[in-house]
Amino acid sequence: MKSIIACLSILASILIISVPASSQSAPAGLEVAPGLRVNGDAIVWVLESPDSTPALHPLTRNTATITDPAKLPPASPGKTRDGAILRGTRATVRIHAGQAIFYVAYSKGEDEENHKPPPSAPLIFSLVRLRPAANKRVVAWYNNPGPHQKPTLQETVIEATATPSDDDSWLKITPAKPLTPGEYAIVQRIPEYNHLSNWIFDFGVD
Repeated sequence: MKSIIACLSILASILIISVPASSQSAPAGLEVAPGLRVNGDAIVWVLESPDSTPALHPLTRNTATITDPAKLPPASPGKTRDGAILRGTRATVRIHAGQAIFYVAYSKGEDEENHKPPPSAPLIFSLVRLRPAANKRVVAWYNNPGPHQKPTLQETVIEATATPSDDDSWLKITPAKPLTPGEYAIVQRIPEYNHLSNWIFDFGVD
C-alpha cells in the first residue's frame, strides 16, 4: 500500500512539473491602455479618452470608388476632379473631438521597407480629412496642372507620427494636434503605383 501511495505521489509531482508555463491563459493582443487591448478582430482601432476615460473602438473597412486618371476627361488647368470617394456624407463610427490614437495591424515581414520607414520617409498609412460633397465624401482628388502634364492625386493629410510596436505587429499613428469635428479616414497608399488602396477606414469626429 505504501508503495502504491509513493508511486501516486511521484506521478502527481511529474504531472505538475510537466505543465508548461505557456499553457497558462494570457490576454491576447497589444495593451494600449489599462484593461484595453487591440487584437485581430479589426485591422484599425482608435483609442480616445472622452471625459478622461479611455475607450477603444474598431474602425470598419469601407470601399472607395477610385477613378483611373487615364479615363478622366480633359479639364481646364487648375480644376480638380474626384479621384477617390466614399458614398454617403457621414461615417458610421463616431468619436469625440480631441486627441485620438490609431493602431493599424501590419506585418513587418510582408513589406518591411514600406511598412516601417525611417522618420523622413512617407508613411504607407495616412490619416486624412475628407471633403464633404453631395451624398459623398471625397477622399482624394486629381489636380490638373495644365496641358500635357499628368494629373496628380492629392489628399488633405493630417500631420501625425507613426511608431511600430515592439513586436512590429501594430503601427501606432498619433495626430500632431487634437482632431476637430469633421469626416476622416485612415488610408493606405500603394507606393509602387503611387495611388491609394480602395480599403478606407472611415470615421467621423463630433
